[in-house]
Amino acid sequence: MTLSELVSALPIHPSKAQYVHRLMRILVHSFLTKPWDCLSTWFQNDDRIAFSVAHEKTPREYAGQDPRINNLVNDAMASDSILASKLVVNKCKGIFEGVSSLVDVGGGLGTTAKGITEAFPHMDCTHIYYLKSMELISEESASELLQAQAHVWNHIFNFINSMTLKCAVQLGIPDVIQKHGKPMTLSELVSALPIHPSKAQYVHRLMRILVHSGFFSQQNLNGVDNQEAYSLTQSARLLLKDNPWSVRPLLLFVLDPVLTKPWDCLSTWFQNDDRSAFSVAHEKTPWEYAGQDPRINNLVNDAMASDSILASKLVVSKCKGIFDGVDSLVDVGGGLGTMAKGIAEAFPHMDCTVFDLPHVVSDLQGGKNLKYVGGDMFEAVPPANALLLKWVLHDWSDEDCVKILKRCKQAITSKGQQKAGKVIIIDMVRENQNGDEGSIETQLFFDLEMMVAASGMERNEKEWAKLFFDAGFLNYKIHPVLGTRALIELYP
Repeated sequence: MTLSELVSALPIHPSKAQYVHRLMRILVHSFLTKPWDCLSTWFQNDDRIAFSVAHEKTPREYAGQDPRINNLVNDAMASDSILASKLVVNKCKGIFEGVSSLVDVGGGLGTTAKGITEAFPHMDCTHIYYLKSMELISEESASELLQAQAHVWNHIFNFINSMTLKCAVQLGIPDVIQKHGKPMTLSELVSALPIHPSKAQYVHRLMRILVHSGFFSQQNLNGVDNQEAYSLTQSARLLLKDNPWSVRPLLLFVLDPVLTKPWDCLSTWFQNDDRSAFSVAHEKTPWEYAGQDPRINNLVNDAMASDSILASKLVVSKCKGIFDGVDSLVDVGGGLGTMAKGIAEAFPHMDCTVFDLPHVVSDLQGGKNLKYVGGDMFEAVPPANALLLKWVLHDWSDEDCVKILKRCKQAITSKGQQKAGKVIIIDMVRENQNGDEGSIETQLFFDLEMMVAASGMERNEKEWAKLFFDAGFLNYKIHPVLGTRALIELYP
């Protein structure tokens, strides 16, 4: 089925046809979510399960009171039982030899029992209704089915990787192990964590998935069996509070319920003309939400600032020549100014300006060669030799990006400038690196996050070039030196 055929057949709003290829791109590459936001809270109290923290009742009580959830549970169990019963009857037929009666305990709608009783009509099963004739499954087909099922299950539960990592950060596990100064045993870790005594028995299971995910390493202490000790991997070190390059603030921002809720609205967004799934979930744009909610505003600013610390170090170190001849720079959408501060410190002769919305910069103080200016980049941008756009354009549609870039062009070619300047862009360039599958998947994840949160996108070189030329720029150069991102020099 071609993309156009798929778009025509789907029950989506015409304005969303342009986004289907991005949804399919990530799929080709590769009531139960709320309790995960309560996992660290659950570890700190004596509730039996995190589901009860979130909903104040057990799953069975919830399903008994909510017909929609009850139907979801039954349908999910029944769908699995259809395949399971066929495989059991086909591969384990001898197990039922001599069995004249069977009770499927907790059998739900009876799908498994129905399959078994049809295959063994002599067997007595109460209240069973027959399915259509069951097909025998070959050994090869069974293997393919089970592999496909495991692949689907992996993607169904993949969010658990993110939420257990968030729990570990909220409980301070990386910092506790770092402070210990050497590999930390499970008992030492349990004693040091701010958890309820009743949850001590569950810590090893949390650590087991985090070891599997590559955030902690595990070893036998002094060669003693069953005396397991945990150490930080390089990835876990990026989650330490005191690490100047920590990505902890970005994790807490992206996995906040305000940012995860829009994903539950994605199919609804495809069927209406709202600009983003975030708007479907919250009835406002991300920028409007942050402007009205100080907590979210702080999360946004902290996340961007933490990323800018590492980005500024790398840019100054690996791309120093880019700033040759630049005596003034404006960081457009620069937030708290972390990126600009790093550049200003490295180049004390350079006049640096942080330009962002008034509510972002109103209370911020400048320095010797750094100042803050409030405004709207869609209206005008302060003039300078160089303009910096770090993680800005991926937030916006092509049409909006062209508007922003035209304002930037005006700023670097305005009267009073001795020579035309340039625009420096730090953003992803999809398909522009020889990255591994993990890096490619990360770029695809970011692309969908931009689509859901802000109607933006991650672009490949062809898509970037079209924006540049539509905005009136004549030349550009891409430097793939920042991992999943690149630095682009753009000239009028």
